[in-house]
Amino acid sequence: MIDTVTDEAARTDAPAPNTMKLSINVAHEIGNRLRRLAFDRRVSESSIVEVALQALYADRDDHQMAHVLREGGATLRRKRVAA
Repeated sequence: MIDTVTDEAARTDAPAPNTMKLSINVAHEIGNRLRRLAFDRRVSESSIVEVALQALYADRDDHQMAHVLREGGATLRRKRVAA
């Protein structure tokens, strides 16, 4: 993770109120682009992801989101246990 906070007094490990921690896997290329953008623009990776998701969800209901996700190739990524 890239830490861009320079003021030690401003640093905190406590989550912001009304937030939820997520752990996701993304394609290597997307992850690299995210980290580069965060570093270059001095914003957090999580801020970029949150704004991108807000833009994706804007003006779409769940049915429309399902269509967008299918068109984008979204699938379940759970590991399947061999029987």
